[in-house]
Amino acid sequence: RLALSSAMDTHSSSQQREGAFGAMRTVARALAAFLLGALALHRLASSVAEGPVEAAEAGVGADQARRLAEKPSPRPMCGARDDGSNSTGLPIHGVRYIPHLVGEPYPHPESDPWAYYSDVYSNMHKRDLPLIGGRVGADTLQLRPWPTTGTAEERAGFFEEMTNAGICNAIPTFHAAKYFASMLIEGRDKPETDPASALAVDFSRFGASVEESLLGGVEMVAWTIDLSLDLKYLLPLVADRCKTSLITQDLAFQRYMRIVNALQRWVHPSRTSVEGSAAPALATTPFLLPLDVSRVSWYEPSFRQRLNTFIECMSKDVMDGGWSTVFMSDAPGGPAAQARWLFSFAEPLRRQGGFNFYGMLRNITLDMQQRAIVMVGTQALKHGSENPINAVNLQEDFSVVDVRYRMPYEDYVVIANETGKLDGFLYDEWMDDWDR
Repeated sequence: RLALSSAMDTHSSSQQREGAFGAMRTVARALAAFLLGALALHRLASSVAEGPVEAAEAGVGADQARRLAEKPSPRPMCGARDDGSNSTGLPIHGVRYIPHLVGEPYPHPESDPWAYYSDVYSNMHKRDLPLIGGRVGADTLQLRPWPTTGTAEERAGFFEEMTNAGICNAIPTFHAAKYFASMLIEGRDKPETDPASALAVDFSRFGASVEESLLGGVEMVAWTIDLSLDLKYLLPLVADRCKTSLITQDLAFQRYMRIVNALQRWVHPSRTSVEGSAAPALATTPFLLPLDVSRVSWYEPSFRQRLNTFIECMSKDVMDGGWSTVFMSDAPGGPAAQARWLFSFAEPLRRQGGFNFYGMLRNITLDMQQRAIVMVGTQALKHGSENPINAVNLQEDFSVVDVRYRMPYEDYVVIANETGKLDGFLYDEWMDDWDR
């Protein structure tokens, strides 16, 4: 007020006086808004401190007050459970966890990994992991690629938070997408795989970063890559037999498999021993080969036959007329260390809670010879009204027993019991923005 009065005394023109009074009104409105906001925050803080009943009386919704006041139930530390079962190993029940802001763009494939699991994100870890472990009941986190040039101490606090929350398993991810993108940008059909190449050095560092001594008591139950095959584009190239299919002539498929095969050769230079492995920690751990099945048309002609052919040919060694060496049956470490599929499903935006996940999962696993882990993403958004301002809205969920979370898991349990071929279930957190 004093500053504005001084300004008016100095500049006496009516126009300037009018501008000054306008500024005073603006300041007054802003001050009033600030005071009202502060009062609302004070009331909200008081209501949370007083408990759900008092909060409801103060005008805060009972459900909101309950969620603010409740604490997630603690999970046992990693090790033996109260019922005598082990909290580590397969099968798993987990979340693909990437701390990020709501609506944050997905990183470009060619970008370097971000330190999502370093101390920079520790406040998010402390907020999220007790909820994921204590309330959702997850025992596993699938993790995004992390920088391989830093020190292991950067993730020590994160692994400690995991064990404190009773989340005892991890699935680390290697940043293969960067090198696939480099092949496309540079017009190469093969990755550079000499020992001094960026791919070889980065993968060696990744293998070293997942040594048991660096995971703080968390068990690595599997590992994977951030680059997926897409059944939508591959299935039309599949014929009734492996050798008559056009899939092996597809340049993108060739590039993808050359990267995957290079990683497998470094991990398993011998099929009978881990000696000489560039990543010994990975040699006795299952590799998960990602397959995106979320966009394929399940109603196209000969779908079931083509799908069975694809799964069968991917499981055959190239020397036997197949397309891959990933699913070798004599991997060091025995059957527990054999590669598995990582099937990725997504609930359609227009059919919340009602898509036929049971039929899709049953179709793809019934005749499958390999084992698999299943990942399901639900939508963070939903259709609104025809008004453009309300065309898309957030899916507000205040309970982990919401039908769109519960139904896919229940279907998974039925299929897992029926086929005996499934080793775990993951929710895709990135797709759903759980941190909102």
